[in-house]
Amino acid sequence: MGELRSAVDALAALDLDDLDNTTLGKLIVEVSRQHDRLDGIRHRLVGEHDRRLAWKTDGARSEKHWLADRCRLSPAEAATRANTARNLDRLPATAEALADGTISAGQARVAAQAVRDLPGDALAGLDQLVADSGAGTDAAGLRSAVDDYAHSVTPGSLAARQERARRTRRLNGSRTADGAVCLEGRFDLVDGETVLTALAPLAAPRGEDDDRTAEQRRADALVALAKMALDGGVLPERGGVRPHVTVVVDLPTLLGELGAPAAQLDRLGAISGDAARRLACDAGVCRVITNGRSQILDAGRSTRTVTPAQRRALAVRDGGCVRCGAPIAWCEAHRPRQPPPPAHPPGKEFGPNEFD
Repeated sequence: MGELRSAVDALAALDLDDLDNTTLGKLIVEVSRQHDRLDGIRHRLVGEHDRRLAWKTDGARSEKHWLADRCRLSPAEAATRANTARNLDRLPATAEALADGTISAGQARVAAQAVRDLPGDALAGLDQLVADSGAGTDAAGLRSAVDDYAHSVTPGSLAARQERARRTRRLNGSRTADGAVCLEGRFDLVDGETVLTALAPLAAPRGEDDDRTAEQRRADALVALAKMALDGGVLPERGGVRPHVTVVVDLPTLLGELGAPAAQLDRLGAISGDAARRLACDAGVCRVITNGRSQILDAGRSTRTVTPAQRRALAVRDGGCVRCGAPIAWCEAHRPRQPPPPAHPPGKEFGPNEFD
């Protein structure tokens, strides 16, 4: 153990400024390969530790709990490592390829996960497949090859895995400490394909000047898809009204007065006055006059700040976003026109609001 620690210490002490680009690249590749080999050795050690029930010596309930406690892992990661080590014991050629650095740790996990759904007499074929083809593909390519093999020998194995994925489907949303919203989800393959297919046309780059990352485009596409569903009137009603985003905002906040409170969303809490004003520019607005927070003096009708007629007029005049060319269905009539649009045929002007 001391030699291993010394070798890692020596690597950590390297002065990277002394390395030319070629050496730096070779070192990255070599460290990655040795990391995979170390991962293979760790799986062997964990497997042996589990077989001996050595975790009982330290009062743990299982190998998973021992790993979580001693190696500072989450329960999920500890379970993955224990199960991978256990399954690699049944795939000796795969374990050897990992120990030699021929395949990566990710590829070994693909093989180990497939063990669960295959009968014992099919494991030798799986083991040989991974050992023979792993070096020429990445984990995703190997996953596809393993799925084909599993379906060919036991069609029900692939169906069983997909059914497990369906049963564990979920979607959660929460507000983070830095004011963002984090969506975390899990879908089976068919539902996941459906979602990604719906997002794809909305997530396409909007011209050469679109500098958003792929992740940002997909996030924007999900919001656009939700807006289309809300605006289209196809969602079921709740409480007798169509689903809609609700924001409660005081008049001083809309006016940008100093000392005014933040606006409030129904589900996720405070947003800035700027965000509230942007929403109010193209929204149904209901005026409520109160005496303090509790006594309502008057509740007016909901009115549109941008009428359907105005939206049609903007659509005729501009045909979509004057900045990025987005189609009319994606646009909102709320931002000033910048830069000025190209000249239009003579006609009525409709004020400073513009599609975005």
